[in-house]
Amino acid sequence: MSKRHRCFLLFFVFLLGSNSLLSRENNRSTSIALIENDSHLIVTNQESNSISIINVQQGYEKIGEIPVGSRPQTAAFDNLHKNIFVSNQNEGTLSIIDFDSLSNAGCLETNLAPFGVVVGEHLIFVSNQESHNVTVYDKSNFVRLKTINTEKFPRGLNLYEEKDRLYVTHFKNGKLTVINTNTLEIDNVINMGSNASLSQSVTITDDGKHGYLPQTFSNTINTSLQFDSAVFPSVSVVDLENGANLRKKRIGLDIVDRPVGIPLEAALNSSGDLYIVNSASDDISVVNLSNIDGVAHIEVGRNPKGIALSKSQQRAYIDNALDGTISTIDIETNLEIETFEVTLLEENARLLNGRRIFNSSSRTDLSRDQWVACSTCHFDGGNDGNSWFFTDGLRNTPSLFGVSETPPFHWSGNLDELQDVEATIRDVQGGTGLAVGESNCSPSCDQGTPNKFRSEDLDDLALYLTSLKFPSSARLGSMPQDSPYKRGEALFFDEKVGCASCHYPPLYSDGLKHNLSSTTDNIASFFDTPSLRGLTSSAPYFHDGAASTLEDVLQLSTQNDRHGSVSHLSALQKQDLLTFLKRIPIAETSIEPKEAQSCLPPSQVFGITKEMAYSDLQLNGTYFRIGGRFNLTLESSSNTPTITYVAIVPPSGDFYTIRTDGSLSALNSITSYETSFTPKEQNRKTIVNTTLPNNLKAGDYRILVVTVGIDKEVTNSENWLSFDEAVFEIRGYL
Repeated sequence: MSKRHRCFLLFFVFLLGSNSLLSRENNRSTSIALIENDSHLIVTNQESNSISIINVQQGYEKIGEIPVGSRPQTAAFDNLHKNIFVSNQNEGTLSIIDFDSLSNAGCLETNLAPFGVVVGEHLIFVSNQESHNVTVYDKSNFVRLKTINTEKFPRGLNLYEEKDRLYVTHFKNGKLTVINTNTLEIDNVINMGSNASLSQSVTITDDGKHGYLPQTFSNTINTSLQFDSAVFPSVSVVDLENGANLRKKRIGLDIVDRPVGIPLEAALNSSGDLYIVNSASDDISVVNLSNIDGVAHIEVGRNPKGIALSKSQQRAYIDNALDGTISTIDIETNLEIETFEVTLLEENARLLNGRRIFNSSSRTDLSRDQWVACSTCHFDGGNDGNSWFFTDGLRNTPSLFGVSETPPFHWSGNLDELQDVEATIRDVQGGTGLAVGESNCSPSCDQGTPNKFRSEDLDDLALYLTSLKFPSSARLGSMPQDSPYKRGEALFFDEKVGCASCHYPPLYSDGLKHNLSSTTDNIASFFDTPSLRGLTSSAPYFHDGAASTLEDVLQLSTQNDRHGSVSHLSALQKQDLLTFLKRIPIAETSIEPKEAQSCLPPSQVFGITKEMAYSDLQLNGTYFRIGGRFNLTLESSSNTPTITYVAIVPPSGDFYTIRTDGSLSALNSITSYETSFTPKEQNRKTIVNTTLPNNLKAGDYRILVVTVGIDKEVTNSENWLSFDEAVFEIRGYL
């Protein structure tokens, strides 16, 4: 074997990795951050669709408020290029703000509903809550390098570069995903327990050994639903070195401090005091981690969403989202010493009041002991993914998007007006009620005296509920006529299948109550026909949450054909029907409008700080037979010009390289697969899609891909920017 041959084979079995141990800041995604050596604050204004920049050293002067996209959530700062990155949840974009000029520098497309954004030494990471992944960009030339699929609803990010780790919280299931920032692969998923939810952030100790996750735990097995036994504000503690949830160390905030509502974010000071932001009860719990003792309780503004702690350990700054203000906390005394405005909330005053009521547990008329707000189960108008034992049975929490369009309300349809949530405030949240007197829900709300016009606050809450629209991620693009979506649509409207007999457009509900035998029991009950819009974000399904997925819906329906007739459909037809169900069209008037009309990439890019490339080989199986279908795809990207080589190694140990057209080179000959003369956005290509010929020998095969710089030799393993390998077996004839 020639020296060149040996070197070439070597590069397929050796993978280089970099592990920089430079000391870097442990940074997390947040709505408020101190930048430029704590001289300035940046804060996202979710209600104003802007970001404000505050000069801390000049009397908290607001030096700029810059428009961004709709529903901006978090912001991160790049110290090198002086850029601020803002995630626009309703736009599916990332705004780039030039700090020096205080102007918009451009925009990057993300996936659906971006939330968290953090910036590292070379990369930008963005969590996409509705597409269930994290996107990765080069921070200098803004090339999208990779999309990392995760558990559902990824939200908060914490980048700990000293240990090459990105930590990702999952909003509805409370899990914590650990991503290796060198390989951009998932290392671990840590479970906080089946009842953990509302998990927006993770705070990590300086040594990287422990993580603290503010969360709400749901007691869904409680058959006697009471405000103080339904949910529990907590902080989960994680051993990050061993990837373990330390259940016995979980901090119950109602015990160490007092009952609070929806803990969302936290910051840790050098004394070991954890400052926990409670967004519904409008306060901060301060817990010393050495003895798990509550050392302070600080009242702040409405709906606090984020916290920034100064490096000097003297000040903490709180983002009061529904006041448009920032509270300044003196760390030594743990007192609020100043509040200053960062944005003017120009929303309709009554609508703003309704939004504040919906998100608050701090008032006695709304909640007893600050335990429960409307947003506890319907955060941002969505659902918590739980089923609860109410007096009329086990009931799945519905999403409230577009709720005003589909009366009556509740699964039993016993609310004929939105103001009837007065009964929920009293009976579930433990509040005294927004109206004076009875709740007017005896014997049932739809048979009582109307609640409308009884209370301005109650009417304002109903106005806010009416304003809840589906997020822009629900928009449906054009679909080819002969596509799974179109075939599924035809099945949905097929009279034999029967879906549309109750779920017809445009609301995909007939607005009626039907006497049905449940798909999970034989008890005849009346249920209001739910709208099928926005199904992918409203799991579980059925009134009792019996179906965890839409696939489960069809499976349960197949058993008895009580819920449509699907038992006669083939597996492919069911998949087509599911495709349609997952993207049922929603009228534009029912979708939240975007703030920006276009997303233009930055006109100025910077020289890259490190050459990077990523590649991922994907096969349609792990073993094959002669005459069977063989499909090989390559997903790849790079922030620099590159050459990519793909080789196949048969059982003999020789190799062939694959050309661009899918043909093979001569035996043991090196030919490139692809040359990119510019940086390459993440893309996927089919390398081979064929029927396996009968001249292939049985045995184990390997496919290898390596990417090098445009002027680099592939035979020198030090030049490799990326490497991946796929292994499969051929077992003879079909």
